Amino acid sequence: MSITYNERFFLLFEDLKKKGELKTYVELGKLINESKVGINDLKTERKKVSIQHIHDMKISYNHINTDYLIGASNQLYLSANETSQLTSATIPDNSGQQETILALKETIEAKNETIAVLKALLAQKK
Repeated sequence: MSITYNERFFLLFEDLKKKGELKTYVELGKLINESKVGINDLKTERKKVSIQHIHDMKISYNHINTDYLIGASNQLYLSANETSQLTSATIPDNSGQQETILALKETIEAKNETIAVLKALLAQKK
């Protein structure tokens, strides 16, 4: 009897958790864009693991072996050589995106500070 895709997915999660790379189901949910209920549905197999879930895991953990998740391999992780080949060949450089993200975070922080000041001024006027 073979294990299901969902079981494979959660075996991978447990191994990543054991290695300290993921800590909780909540963290996993954020990673694959699922709510607590969605994670529970995946765990209990009321919902099936999707290609998008596998994709999101691969983007965050490029050393995982997607062949394992689809049942074509019993090896959880790629070798270091396979990972470096994959990274250089298929995953684009996203350093520009990182800069944009940092700039947006700074903008949000500045706006939050402005909001806090305005709230304080409103409170004083009441």
